[in-house]
Parts: sequence; C-alpha cells; structure tokens
Amino acid sequence: AHLLFGGGTGIYFTEKMETDAQGNFAFKGTTPTGDVWIHATKERLSHEPYGPLVIPEEGISELILTMKPEAVVAGTLVDGKGKPIPRYTISLDPETQTRMGGFSGKTDEEGKFSIRGVIASTFEVIVNPTDEGGRHPNFRVVDTIEVSTAERIDDLKLVYDVPLDLVIAGRVTDTFGKPMPGERVGYSPVEGGSYSPHVVTDEEGYYRIEGLSEGQYEVDVYRSSNNFHHTLGEKVALAGTDPLDFMVTRYTTIRGRVVREDGETPVDDFDIAITNQDNKQWYEAFTQRQLSQKVHSTEGRFEFEMVGPGSLELIVRAEGYQGKIVSVEVTEGDPLDDLVIQLEPGDALKGRVVNANGVAIPNAPVYLGALMYYDGSPASPVTTTDNEGNFEVTSPVPGELVLAAAHPDYAYGVTLVDVPNSGVVEILLPEGGNVEGMGWLDGEAVSGGQVSVKMSDTPHRDKRLMKRFEADGTYTLGPAAEGEYEIYYSVNLDGGMRMTLVKNVYIEGGKTSVVDVEFFSGSTIVFGEFQSSVEGMQWGGVRLKPHGSGEGVEYGMGIRGEGMYQLEHVAPGRYTVEASASVPIGNGENQRLSYIGEIIVPGS
Repeated sequence: AHLLFGGGTGIYFTEKMETDAQGNFAFKGTTPTGDVWIHATKERLSHEPYGPLVIPEEGISELILTMKPEAVVAGTLVDGKGKPIPRYTISLDPETQTRMGGFSGKTDEEGKFSIRGVIASTFEVIVNPTDEGGRHPNFRVVDTIEVSTAERIDDLKLVYDVPLDLVIAGRVTDTFGKPMPGERVGYSPVEGGSYSPHVVTDEEGYYRIEGLSEGQYEVDVYRSSNNFHHTLGEKVALAGTDPLDFMVTRYTTIRGRVVREDGETPVDDFDIAITNQDNKQWYEAFTQRQLSQKVHSTEGRFEFEMVGPGSLELIVRAEGYQGKIVSVEVTEGDPLDDLVIQLEPGDALKGRVVNANGVAIPNAPVYLGALMYYDGSPASPVTTTDNEGNFEVTSPVPGELVLAAAHPDYAYGVTLVDVPNSGVVEILLPEGGNVEGMGWLDGEAVSGGQVSVKMSDTPHRDKRLMKRFEADGTYTLGPAAEGEYEIYYSVNLDGGMRMTLVKNVYIEGGKTSVVDVEFFSGSTIVFGEFQSSVEGMQWGGVRLKPHGSGEGVEYGMGIRGEGMYQLEHVAPGRYTVEASASVPIGNGENQRLSYIGEIIVPGS
C-alpha cells in the first residue's frame, strides 16, 4: 500500500513510503506538532485518510490501519436532449470534508465515467465543463448521492442542461485609445464561481470569451508580475449583451543603476522605493510594499515593473551612504532605462528611546515613516533599540523625516527630525492608557470585528492603533497617549458589508477605561444602482452615515465596477448617503467622482 504521512497545522503530506510484504510500515524522524494524518492507497481499496493523530514524544509503535474495500461510482453524462457529453470532469465532494478532499473522473467520448477508491459518505455530484483542472465558472451541482462501503454504483445518469452559447467580447485600450495586445482578461460568475480562467487580447486589443451561460460575470483585465495579480480594470457584465470595452492605464518599467560618488563603481547592497507624488499613494518611503525592494547586485542594477505614470520619487538608502531622493517624470507606457543614481558617503542617524522619567527603553522597534500600511497591516521597523535604548538608522534621506518608536508597555512616540543631523535624536514614549470593553450585536457577543483609534493629533494623519474583538466579544485597545480620541468599532456582516460605530473617548495615562458598545441590526434593506457618467469606473464605495452630529452606526461596502449595491440590516433613521469612485479619463489620468445625498430609512 502507498502511504503518505503529514503533520503540522497545514496538513501537508511531507513523507511517502510503501508497506512491506507483511503490511508493515515505519515513519521515522522529528516528532511533528499538531494533528497528523496518514493517507493509505491501494488498488480496489478506499483512499481514506486516517487521523487526526497526536504523536507523543516517544512515538507510536502499534498503530493498525484498516483499509476498507473501495466503492465505485460510474455512469453517463448527457445534455438536456440526452446526447452524451465528452471530456467533462465529474467530481464527488463529500458532505463532511476529509483531509484529501473529494474524488473525480473524466467522461470519455461516449460521456461515460468511472470514479474509483470512493469512501462511504454523502456526496454532492458536480459537473465541471472542462478537463483541464480547476473549477470552471459554469460548474453545477447536479445531484446528491449516498455511497456505502464497497458499494458499486454503475448506472448513475447525470444531466447537465446548461446552454453555453453566450459571449462576452470587447476591446482593451490605453487612456490614449491605443490597443493593448497580449493582456489577460479573466472572468468568473458573480454567483457561485471561484475559479477564474482567462483569454488574451489580440494585436488590436480585442478579446472574446465564449461558452458562457446566462448570468452576470466579473470581468477583469490584469497582469501577473512576480506572482502578484495586478488588476488594470474590472467590470461586471451580463453574458450576451453589448461589447464590454476597457480603458486602462498602460504601465511601464524603470531600470537603472546605483553607483558610488565616483559615478562608476556600483553599490552592491541598497534599498530602493518609489512614491507617486501625483496620486499621493503613500506619505513616507518604504510603506508601500509592492514598489519597494532590497537589492543585492554586483552591478548595482535595479528594475521596477508595473509602474504607473506621473511625477515619481525614487528613494535610495545604503549603509555607509547618505540617502537620496531622485525625481523623475514617467509617461504612460514609455519605459525609463539606464537611470543612474549616485550616492555620497554619509553617517547613520543616531537616537535614543526613553520614557517620561528619562529611563532608556530597550528592544523598542523604531520606524522611519508610518507604523502601518494603508491596508492596516503593520510596517516593518528599520531598527530596534539596544539594551541602553540606543539606535541607528542607516542612510537617512536628507530633509524632514518622521521617526517613531513603539513598545507594548508604552504609548507610541513620534518626532520630526531634520537630516543630516549630527546629534542624538530622542524619542519619548509616554505612559499610555488603555480602553477595554465588550462588543454586542443584537444581544450576542461580537466576533471578528475590529476596533481602531484615529490618531489625528500626530504628524502622521494615516496612523491607526488597531485591535480585533476576541471570540468572546471582548477587546483591549492601547496603550495610547493621554487625550481624546475617535474610536471606530466595526463589525463585518455577510455580503462584504460593514457596520461602524464611532465613539469619542478620553484616554487617561496609566489608567484603563471601560467602554462597551452595542450594535443593533435593523430589518431594512437599502439598495440601488451604482453608475458613473464617465466610462470605465474601476472601483468605488457607498456608505450611510447618521445625519447631523452625534454617535451612531454607519453602514458601508465597496463596489467593484458599475452595478448594484445592497446594504442590509439598516436601522430606521435619517442618513447621509456618501459614495465615491475612481475612473480613468485619458492621458494617463484618473478622476475621482463623488456623490452625496440623504435618505430616510423606515422601520422595515
């Protein structure tokens, strides 16, 4: 029998072997942590995994695995007229998921299929109109069957009566109206599909997606670079309707070299980042991860792909050198090659992190710029204080910089510093206060929501202090410096909707304030259509805010392209309706559109 042995939280099968003539086996090595599974397979026996097992430190010496006779599911797939359908995939998805997933087979030229090694379970029978792997957008659950141990089902007749004769077609051009050949156009149904195949635009930028059933599809023009999915434009379309055209930004590439003061000798190791001054994508260097990189090159070369047009700044830092900012203008679609950046020798920026009594704080992360990315994930510190609270920032960029430090026992501290600076910069971490409490939604504990503080009184307008509600509905936020703050409490609901409650709370240093919050979901649905007077709307959002001043619950959701929005569980009241969207308007520029209005929501 073939055996696969896997352990750890991910349950990846990491070792394989075969049993000997007496059916014995032995796995030897490091004792795994977490659950362990053993997957045994042999012809005409069921392919059932065994587990979860917890392996003690001394191991297991007398483990007996019993393999049951296999069940077989066979039959024929036909269309609505009884005609056999060849080269489709039939999958059996168990009602209770196993560690090996489901079972599958393909139909032959006569529409027949046979799936072996099936375990005893209840299965959804899925028809997938492809034999290339992955789940096609037009898959359908066509039946539910119950399979017993060693049972043989030979006459299962499946009917897949889904017309696949509709088309979505159009053209992809840049903002100057020029065709975009070779771009990927992905598509997936709005309801019920996760697998997203794609077609490619031709030399004139045209694309054609065939073999679709009725319904709405999410269509996006995208490019893959360094295993990252870059969406250039996306819309929602009804299959079989008018041409679906895209006007997208044509990205470009920046290549160059970083050299020493002599203008020739390359710098081997350096950090480089790009900021877009037109769009103000982020405030400080190294807070946008997709356009920053660490480089090790004996020739000092760097390359950025998928760079948008505009007025850009390249920020370069290297140990032993003074940081440098280089301004460049990038035109849509025109690559920038052979850019040479020359660095001058320079000293590190030295500093010390202390508390209100002047006592040094060791092991405090120090940040150059924002403490947090705009998506809410934490930024990486540039250094950490030593046992005496001292730190050095390598290759600071000339000008006014923001230095910040954090420590779990104190509120974070931030200071502005002019570079170059020959002195020692001191960052003070004040004694912080905390806010804790309980979150309730319709009388039940909140789970999975988010609590955040807007630090509007600091040099960083984008800074947040974020925590999540625990599984029991409790939260603890802090420490934060003494002062009055707006605290945002958010709860995620189905359909991508979020309820937000804003409270003004005074945080006192060294103390903990208790603030409980209650969310009440109403019974009203507010829905409508999201339209743009400018073609090619790429993204947007809509929210309801309580009218006038005072605390209240906000309701909001994001929108992908034109289409319907729906806000559920809305409580009665008078609301301000706010919406915004971004659309390309040509010549490499985007325009931000906005809407504001009012609505009175009834009781149901």
